[in-house]
Amino acid sequence: MKNSKNYVHILKIFLFTILFFIIIIYAGYKLSDWYFGPTLKINFPIDGQIVTDDLFYVTGNIQNVKNITINDREINIDQHGNFKIELIAHSPLTIITVNAVDRYGKSLHKVLKVVKNP
Repeated sequence: MKNSKNYVHILKIFLFTILFFIIIIYAGYKLSDWYFGPTLKINFPIDGQIVTDDLFYVTGNIQNVKNITINDREINIDQHGNFKIELIAHSPLTIITVNAVDRYGKSLHKVLKVVKNP
């Protein structure tokens, strides 16, 4: 009988330890959004790219964001964080400014330059 009480006690400690680690891992997962802030990947154009058309698209993906603007124009993102916006290429240089803010107030700022080939 004493052995069964020891096993129950050890089982309770083991289960409590497992539950504790699950809570810690979940809290770390939730806090990672706060710690890292928005993440941005621009697929097109790359900085310094040459475009030949008057119109071109800026495409990319952003995560952990509340608000994103490109050249001070708010853009929509899909449920996976993808976006696509059409811009006019100015000769000789077009500057693209991306600003994003997450729900915790952390911001991201990125500037790209695109060269218009006449």
